[in-house]
Amino acid sequence: MVQYKLATTLEERIAALRLVYNAYVNAGLIKPNQHQLRVTPFHLNRSTKIFLAVENGQIVHTMSLIHDSEMGLPMEVIYHREIETLRRLGRDFGEVSCLAGTEISLEVFMGLCRFVFCYGLFANLDHFVIAVHPRHARFYERIWGFRQFGPHRVYPCVENHPAVALELDFSQSQLRLPPRTKRFVEESPFTRKDYSVLSPSDDELEYLSQFVDSNWQLVAVGPMGDQANSGELAAVPA
Repeated sequence: MVQYKLATTLEERIAALRLVYNAYVNAGLIKPNQHQLRVTPFHLNRSTKIFLAVENGQIVHTMSLIHDSEMGLPMEVIYHREIETLRRLGRDFGEVSCLAGTEISLEVFMGLCRFVFCYGLFANLDHFVIAVHPRHARFYERIWGFRQFGPHRVYPCVENHPAVALELDFSQSQLRLPPRTKRFVEESPFTRKDYSVLSPSDDELEYLSQFVDSNWQLVAVGPMGDQANSGELAAVPA
């Protein structure tokens, strides 16, 4: 039986981020590192959630949801104009990131997608945003009601692989979701209690901070996507 849950311990967070590391290295999206972990500066934000699919005590799939904050979002490095537009509209949103799994299991992956989707509903978010490889965009558009809101670009965070920006507008989800996905969501067994977990402690975040890739650094990002001394910061790998 598969359990869907939020990471609540340091051990779970490390296991999830090691799963991401292994998947990304195997796909050529990042270079190997000595820690064998994919920890970004955004994982040090208390508001970041790590979602897990656990089978027989082992984490088999994971996703992270990074809420918008003063640090910005990972995809903002190449989609600042698009993300800034949502901010100016006063929207509450987060980026779905760090998707990884130990095996190809559509059933388990769909279950985790539903768990994350329902979190967005319970948290009253206005949007999910995501940067994915163009060949995966159709899945999110056809099954989960995302739509493209940014052009294809090269993404330095994943070794300059191509990416496309997608967004899910929860206010339009009833119109965008196909009937089968609507039924799947309506059959969700999750309640608000499933998402009511404690944030990581200062000690946990301090421990994770030592594994952040040293190539990540904060750089100034100018208004509407131009690099400038604007005071707005985004985290990018050097």
